[in-house]
Amino acid sequence: MNFCLKGEFGDTVDEGFIDDGFIFDVLDKVNDPERRCLRYLDQYGNAVFNKMQVEDIVREISRCRSGALSEAEADVLDKLQALCLRVLQEVHVYLWAIGD
Repeated sequence: MNFCLKGEFGDTVDEGFIDDGFIFDVLDKVNDPERRCLRYLDQYGNAVFNKMQVEDIVREISRCRSGALSEAEADVLDKLQALCLRVLQEVHVYLWAIGD
């Protein structure tokens, strides 16, 4: 899955990073009944998250950190959180999750 930032017209703002499936490992490990947005990630599909949804994702990332994570899994959460913070700070920027 590729996580990146795009503007309101689909222009790439930040190429982000390619996750080799670690986000799904984290989501499988951490049973979070409060998960609102990350549960909609589909490794074969695409998802777009706006600023309000990204606020939920930041909280979800914090809860995911409570699990026993490998270094690679923690790194994915760090990179994802950095992208989320940019969405929250900038105008008309969206988090994209692009599946395989």
